[in-house]
Amino acid sequence: ANKEQLVQLMFENFNISGFYASEQSVLSLYAVGRISGCTVDIGHGKIGNPHLKQ
Repeated sequence: ANKEQLVQLMFENFNISGFYASEQSVLSLYAVGRISGCTVDIGHGKIGNPHLKQ
């Protein structure tokens, strides 16, 4: 429901022509030219579980 509300807000209030949302782990892999791998999300005050994407 939150994603739907975010997309609706972006289209209606900001008049965008397209929208793409993805998990951070997937985008991290794409940033290094990979489509599969293991990632660990380390942020301020939290450490995320490793993710394996294939």
